[in-house]
Amino acid sequence: MEVLVNSMLFFFKLMLQFIMSLLPRDKRLWIFGAWHGRKFADNSKYLYLFARKHYPSVRAVWIARNPVVVDEVRRIGGEAYLAHSLKGMLLMLRAGCVITCFGSRDISPRSFFFAGAKHIQLWHGTPLKRLTGNLIFTKHWDPLGVGSLLKRSRKRYHLVISPCQIVSKIFAQVFRVRRTRVVITGYPRNDALLKPKWLPPSQVQILERIRKVVSYKHLILYMPTWREKGDRNISFLFEDFGFEKSTIDSALRTSDAVLLVKTHAFSTHRTSGWRISERVFFASDTEVWDVYSFLPEVSLLITDYSSIYFDFLLLDRPIIFAPFDLNDYVKTRPLYWNYHTMTPGPKAHNWREVAELIPRVLARDEYRAARRKINQLFNRYADGKSCYRVLSAVIKTLGLRGSLR
Repeated sequence: MEVLVNSMLFFFKLMLQFIMSLLPRDKRLWIFGAWHGRKFADNSKYLYLFARKHYPSVRAVWIARNPVVVDEVRRIGGEAYLAHSLKGMLLMLRAGCVITCFGSRDISPRSFFFAGAKHIQLWHGTPLKRLTGNLIFTKHWDPLGVGSLLKRSRKRYHLVISPCQIVSKIFAQVFRVRRTRVVITGYPRNDALLKPKWLPPSQVQILERIRKVVSYKHLILYMPTWREKGDRNISFLFEDFGFEKSTIDSALRTSDAVLLVKTHAFSTHRTSGWRISERVFFASDTEVWDVYSFLPEVSLLITDYSSIYFDFLLLDRPIIFAPFDLNDYVKTRPLYWNYHTMTPGPKAHNWREVAELIPRVLARDEYRAARRKINQLFNRYADGKSCYRVLSAVIKTLGLRGSLR
């Protein structure tokens, strides 16, 4: 009985999606979303801001599932609606272009609303970790196997952007699109690193709070990636690898620096508050949606397997790599390349080594040549014009006319 019910639901969804795909679409109505509708950030955010400023002939609308996101977009003068609101659903039914950095769930879990629209995939970073194509159908929801056939034959994305040739090949395989649909443009969010004039000024509250309690010359950002196993809690990275407040604070005082710990959107961390110690501070993803709003202020990045380091290379500043659990991590999430070959910076295997490296790295940058080599390999563009190239590619994909400002 359960198999029969699931089969009927599945075919109903297919029929609904087919009907929705026949609705007339407005090619000049674009809807944007990011991170499963939870925040205003990433490549979608920066392309949205650029499109509103430089291509006013289209109507750019942000769709979210978080009311705080809607309020934030409206606060800066943008147009935004909740996905489950009547207005949001009507816009999804009419939109001719959908722009995301994860997938359709950035807009709504009910992707049949925009089945006939052109879907632009901006993605959210250069992959060091191996990617897997999102499985749309499972045996539970597709007991007859029809979805597997449809998944192989259907066109997923009309345009995918990429930062370089190597990543383009990966994206073509992962997203199952022809190589001609993957265009090397650079990531829109990286334009923010050069602080362009079209970008509205942003206030990072966590940095303002830090400055009120301690002065510093160097801001150090620690951004570990998320773990797929267990409850996704990253507290073990501190508890199991020798994090001692006094030792880290001493190294930070020596360098006139503070350390900001920023967790991944899918991670959690046990902490008693925003101030971990005298010079170590914590920010969850709900407090800081978008690190690119202050990444140009960061003097030193500490990370493990996060793709942010590929972007940080554009600033040509030092990076400490802290792959504390490398052997265990690659068992559940293999990497595309040899970790030590592709990470241009000193390696720390515990917090004691991190404390030793911080003053040394800030005083003497020994990896500049290695960083520039990897940067040239993974970032074709460093001119702050990625938004322009992406927007031009979207306009071409939609067959629109009109020049950019």
